[in-house]
Amino acid sequence: MSQDDESKCNTAYQYFKCAKPLDFSYRNLVSLEELNGNEEPLPLRVRGAPKKSLKSNRYKTGSFWLNKNNLKNVNGLRNLADRLFEMADYLSWLDLSDNNLTSISDVRIPAFSKFVNVVLAQEQHSRLCGLVQTTETG
Repeated sequence: MSQDDESKCNTAYQYFKCAKPLDFSYRNLVSLEELNGNEEPLPLRVRGAPKKSLKSNRYKTGSFWLNKNNLKNVNGLRNLADRLFEMADYLSWLDLSDNNLTSISDVRIPAFSKFVNVVLAQEQHSRLCGLVQTTETG
């Protein structure tokens, strides 16, 4: 997106939805606690990183790529999003594919409703629903 793209969007939500993703793929992350906010996102796959707000120093995007890691759970996802994103409520795409998710104990599917607009790929949604059932019955 060019510098003028933000002014061309009708709403801030549209801008955040169209902005480049925050890409923390391929980091061999085991937990979200490993991201403290000082890491640089991968710029190669989308030819750059999302812009940061000058006031808050948080990313202005609605997409979060955490795929191809070794995450076993997504505990602390909301807190991490609040630290990294200018508008965490505008998170609209979350990629958790190709991880080792075994538990989502503190982030059950209803908790994803805290992210009003989040979309998970069908495969991810089915897998997470299975993890919720396993966690609740196990």
